[in-house]
Formats: sequence, C-alpha cells, structure tokens
Amino acid sequence: MTFHNCEVLDCLDPDDADFEKVVEPVLGPHVPFPAIFDHSAIRPILRDYPVTWSTHGSDAQVVLTPEAFRPNVVWTSDQDDYVLIARDLQASAVEVSWELTEDGSDTVSRGEVRVPTEPCVDAADVFKSAFVDADEDL
Repeated sequence: MTFHNCEVLDCLDPDDADFEKVVEPVLGPHVPFPAIFDHSAIRPILRDYPVTWSTHGSDAQVVLTPEAFRPNVVWTSDQDDYVLIARDLQASAVEVSWELTEDGSDTVSRGEVRVPTEPCVDAADVFKSAFVDADEDL
C-alpha cells in the first residue's frame, strides 16, 4: 500500500517520552568518543513479522507479506509499529493505492482508496502533555 504525500515515523507511547532527547542541555557532558547513533532508537522487529514500513520520496509504503490472505479473516497485531503523517497539514484524507500479488503468479490486482486523517495536533500540546503537569504553567 502506498500512502501518497505521507511519511512514516516511529510510534512512541507517552511513557517513551525522554526529556533529555527533546531539550538539549545548555552545557552537555563531554564524551571523548561519542556514539555514532542512538542505541535506544533501535526497535526490534520480530522475525517473519509480515509488515514493513518505509518512506519512498514523498510517499509512505506499507508492505504486508503474511503467509495467506483469507476473505473475512481479520489479522491484527498488538505491536504499535509506526505512525503515518500526512505532509499536507490541512488534508482531511489521503490517497492510498494498493497492489496485491500472489507468490508464484504474475497476476496483479490494483485499487485506490481515500483514508480520512485525524485533526492536526500542535507539537507544543504534545510536549505539554508529555512533560508538564496539568497544574503547571510553561
């Protein structure tokens, strides 16, 4: 599935919020050999997990590769994977195109749908909800 004019971001719960990663200290500690990347950002992917997420150009792509698709059988996962963000903040829906192929077959089924978006959320509101007590003023 290709979500047009969207991007993919890691899904994080409010409990995952880390103030140290959001606000840079005035004078940070000196580390003689800084880490090349943030190890806490590594999210384990289960082997044979049938969903992959990626951003290609200005689109988000979701690839589903389960063993089989069956009519009227719902597949769910308790894993929070990623969040899709519409690049147009005013968009009320995004266009999604999809392709379905069968392993070992050259037949391709294609279609398009419109998926409604949630209202845009201000980053300051997200910051306040994660780091500021309801009784405090910023």
